[in-house]
Amino acid sequence: MKTTIERLLDFKNVARSYFQKDRKNEQSKIGYAIKKTEKRIDKAVQPYQDLIDDFNAKIEDNNIDLCEADSKGVPVYDIIKDANGKETRHYRFTKDNMKKKNDKIREIKARFKEEEEKILQQEVDFEPYLSNFVPDDFSDEEKIVFSGIVIPE
Repeated sequence: MKTTIERLLDFKNVARSYFQKDRKNEQSKIGYAIKKTEKRIDKAVQPYQDLIDDFNAKIEDNNIDLCEADSKGVPVYDIIKDANGKETRHYRFTKDNMKKKNDKIREIKARFKEEEEKILQQEVDFEPYLSNFVPDDFSDEEKIVFSGIVIPE
């Protein structure tokens, strides 16, 4: 079947919500079909993932280019831990470079949005994994999004 990358990403989001609604859903027949379908989707949406990776790399390069550096040219940053203990690197910037950084990020985001829209509407070949089992507790949104991908239309 031909479908858009955007539709496949919508499927992944709705599937995540379906599993969060009740963890037992992951062990069901439809849960098996959804997981199998998600693996196929990961391959089909690779162009979108490549765009995200490129966007993040450009932001990181911009931060490194404009952050403060020590006498050896090594970027200066602080490590901040969030509530879950995950560490994040926060670069230090002068006032002028902070403004330049923010301007450059706005520019990168604008280009990203243009590219993102093109990629989201891109059609890809996708082989659905249809299950004959359709749970009674599917919401209307789940029925719409899963239709033709993991349940019959």
